[in-house]
Amino acid sequence: MFGMQFGVAEVGVPLWIAQDTDAPEVLVAIALILNTVVVVLFQVPVSRGTHDLRVAGRASAIAAWLMAGACVVYALASGVPAWAAITIILVATLAHSFAEVLSQAGGWGLSFELADPVRAGAYQGMFSMGFSLGAMCAPIVVAATALEHGLLGWVALGAIFLASGLGTWAIARSAARGPGPAASTSAPTDTGSVSVVA
Repeated sequence: MFGMQFGVAEVGVPLWIAQDTDAPEVLVAIALILNTVVVVLFQVPVSRGTHDLRVAGRASAIAAWLMAGACVVYALASGVPAWAAITIILVATLAHSFAEVLSQAGGWGLSFELADPVRAGAYQGMFSMGFSLGAMCAPIVVAATALEHGLLGWVALGAIFLASGLGTWAIARSAARGPGPAASTSAPTDTGSVSVVA
């Protein structure tokens, strides 16, 4: 379900800015540019070490908290002056962008490390299908929560992301403790990783 984050950025936030805040609509483009810059600059550094199940799970957990926080912050942009709405949206976009980078890094790491080497293609297919289903449901879920119910809807949407990310973290943690090939790859080997491994 974490794949819905792209629907939030592409559908939810633009409509929220245009319909429910006093921020100028050009902020939609600025938010997308900010997201792109964060992804370009931080995707590789943040991905270091996510071949370790524990690191990948931790990345997913941090992403969950950041995305849940971003949802709540987005909601606060309604009913405030334009300058405040702009600031709030940009702060939420930063949190959202780092959540995107971390969730992608953690997700890809787990999708490879937890796959049965004999059926890696089938596992990757299932992973991609799950991601696509989340992206497909995003417009409906975002509209039914954040756009329809304002603050409460954004909180509900944040709770969905939090449950999804923490569930991924729990699976990774359990797999890292268990026997088998996936667990054996979980020994930390990259001391140069960013704060995800702290």
